[in-house]
Amino acid sequence: MPSPRTGRRTRRRILHAGISALALLLLLAVGGGIFVAGRLRGSRPRLDGSAALPGLAAPVRVERDRLGVARVRAETETDALRALGFLHAQERFFEMDLMRRQAAGELAALVGAAALEVDRESRFHRMRARAERAVAALGADHRRRFEAYRDGVNSGLGALRQPPFEYLLLGQSPVEWRLADSLLAVTAMYFVLNDTTGSREAEAAALRAALPEELAGFLDPPGTGSDAPLVGGVFPVPEIPGPLVVAEAVAAGRPRTEAARRAPGPPGVSGSNSWAAAGERTASGPLVAGDMHLAL
Repeated sequence: MPSPRTGRRTRRRILHAGISALALLLLLAVGGGIFVAGRLRGSRPRLDGSAALPGLAAPVRVERDRLGVARVRAETETDALRALGFLHAQERFFEMDLMRRQAAGELAALVGAAALEVDRESRFHRMRARAERAVAALGADHRRRFEAYRDGVNSGLGALRQPPFEYLLLGQSPVEWRLADSLLAVTAMYFVLNDTTGSREAEAAALRAALPEELAGFLDPPGTGSDAPLVGGVFPVPEIPGPLVVAEAVAAGRPRTEAARRAPGPPGVSGSNSWAAAGERTASGPLVAGDMHLAL
């Protein structure tokens, strides 16, 4: 039998080994916490001081209000776009990356096989190739704008001491912004605002097939007096159809109306809003606002 002294030595060795293992675990945990905290701090955008931004024709000033919303003051449009790209990359590059990848069908390369089905749906439309062709067709002035924004994005990304923290979680490295990516970000919104069934067009066609043109045009106008098209003048406001037109439509559609009453109710209607206020109408200068679409 082992002596009591031998047993005590064995217990001491086990105790020392346990303490050493615990100390090692604590050291690893503290070291890991310091590493992660450093990566997180390094991925935060710069909010103060000055930064060198290659390509500027004149100094650009970025001001922030108490909520952190940035205002860019620049001498030229291309300088403003360059600075805007810098800000976007500093604060939102991962979201920008998701948008371009979703539109191009390249999400799986970043997040793995879970995104394959989404990529297959997007690849069908070949938006990357379409965006590249559109960029190749840009005129010189438009191309300079795209290049200024792209260069600003890549400068902002490069100025971060660490990539955005999402890349740390994914074990990936960010890929620089390209000219076509700006168009792909817009294309991502195209996917959000459209569907694969053409339901909107089908409903409009059914409306016009069932109703007199005067009434159908009133219920489904191309726009309203409150819309502000980027190209062309304001939309003409359709006149309210007379009572005879409505009465005839109601009489002709009564069987369908009865069937519709027995059907489940329609889904809720969603919408979008954006507006601008001229500087003379505000206390702080021109204001532009729009609601955000954040399907991602």
